[in-house]
Amino acid sequence: MNSRPLIIPSIDISQGRVASIRQHKTVGFDGRFKDPVEAAVFWTQRGARRIHLIDIDGSKSGCPVNIDIVEAIARAVPVVIQAGGGIRSPKDAELLKGAGADLVIFRPRPFGGEDVESFRTIQGIILGFDLMDDPPADEVLDWLISCLSATGARSLLICDVAVEGTSKGPRLTILNTLLSHLNASRPDLLRNLETIYAGGISTKVDVEMLSSIGFSALVLGAALYRGLVDLSEVS
Repeated sequence: MNSRPLIIPSIDISQGRVASIRQHKTVGFDGRFKDPVEAAVFWTQRGARRIHLIDIDGSKSGCPVNIDIVEAIARAVPVVIQAGGGIRSPKDAELLKGAGADLVIFRPRPFGGEDVESFRTIQGIILGFDLMDDPPADEVLDWLISCLSATGARSLLICDVAVEGTSKGPRLTILNTLLSHLNASRPDLLRNLETIYAGGISTKVDVEMLSSIGFSALVLGAALYRGLVDLSEVS
């Protein structure tokens, strides 16, 4: 890709605070911001055009919890809000949209039996997919393609849990293989798909490499909060 990817600052919300997450586990809280609304304003003032919100408490409980904070952030900043955490049904997604989320992240479990097609009625669905320790098997990737088709999602968020929050850098070989599989299986699907990546990004070079293999948007959390990447330099 020749154009710069969209950089999306991440705000993980737990107990009313900005949580620090590593490999899908809360490891503490950020000390720079009093609350998630302050963080959203801070990143927006520095050029963010979209904010990534994850309701950590919702993820644990299986339904959205921090709706009031999502609503407060949506009122406070004039940017696109993509939000997730605990989304199990279209009703959950509509709840987030009613709170002001423009885009809603739905992460079905591989072969988990969810009625993914019921999400087709929801505008602005982002299909979330978690990479674990090993590269995904072909049957998992085929399942992923079927979910994209069933939901009609126009965005795919790939989060590499193995490196999330570690600042170790993305596993480019695995990611390149994954995108290549999607492209080979359904080039028409990938052509019209926003591909978003999250996990381990720690340098400007990581941003450039991820863009070069085909990601159009990148979620940055630890790299921004730790000052490893300057948002103004990569936006």
